[in-house]
Amino acid sequence: MQPIQTNNYCKRLKSELGESVKRHHSDTLLLSGGLDSSILAVTAKPTQTVTVVWDDSSPDLRFARLIALRQKTKHTEVNLNRKGYLSKVLRTVIRSLKSFSPIEVRNSVVSCAGLMVAKELDYEDAMTGDGCDELFVGYKYLGKYFRDLDRLNNEMERLWNIMRFSSKELSKTLGIGLRTPFLDSQFLNYAKSVPVSKKIGEYSGNYWGKYILRRCFQRELGYDFAWRNKMAQEEGAGTVKLKNHFDNICDERTFDVKTRLALKEGVNISNREQLQYYEIFRSYYCPPADEECFDSRCPKCCGCISSHDTYCKICGSFPITPFTPPRH
Repeated sequence: MQPIQTNNYCKRLKSELGESVKRHHSDTLLLSGGLDSSILAVTAKPTQTVTVVWDDSSPDLRFARLIALRQKTKHTEVNLNRKGYLSKVLRTVIRSLKSFSPIEVRNSVVSCAGLMVAKELDYEDAMTGDGCDELFVGYKYLGKYFRDLDRLNNEMERLWNIMRFSSKELSKTLGIGLRTPFLDSQFLNYAKSVPVSKKIGEYSGNYWGKYILRRCFQRELGYDFAWRNKMAQEEGAGTVKLKNHFDNICDERTFDVKTRLALKEGVNISNREQLQYYEIFRSYYCPPADEECFDSRCPKCCGCISSHDTYCKICGSFPITPFTPPRH
């Protein structure tokens, strides 16, 4: 690996993050076991950590347990695959976000359940690692730009302009405060000023996103932990298994009948998982096609979207070509 001068960056990064944590501190942390929330664990030193997974086989669980043990926190684990619990979380997510997008729901059930439990434990607020992926080149797909820093810079700026976090809406619905140190305005300005060449780098023969974070916190977290491969939240928490879960509880005939009914409402259902979410959605909202739109509609669900959108926040379809229905 080519030597890179990160000492000055590490000192500034830890100082800026430490100050942000002081401004947005909470005694409880939603600890996924990934890099972002683990860095907050060693920086903020919370009293309580909460980890949400599908079941005990979820890949992130052992890392979350390790961090909680090292930081000596009160640690609570939530298994979504628990009778009666999943339904409550799903209904809260879909009602709050007004979405039946499988990806949106899979990712959001984790933060929703974590916030629910934090409130049940009588905490007034909770910290999350929201924003770290967007600020420090955390998403896997960004790897295709690593050899072209100008394109990577452009993509990062695009992400900063569109980033949104379901935890904000969920916290409002649940009536619990949300603390997001990575999204603090002062820290945001600092993180955006860090050259993208410091956010990616080579280690042990591979190129990595979040390079400066890994380098700066490798001693506190442990080298094996800091340089573990990035997993999407739905993979690490195991919520990707929701698809198989709903495949097993809906037979083919029922699926065919219900998808035809949805199609009459203008919604093209992709699979059994999405069908389950759409049924919950319809228990709260009218069909997307019945809402008045002043711009364009999604070709998959007829939901209202902007003419500039490339994906639909309502059903999750991507990519899409928005259409404008004829006016009568």
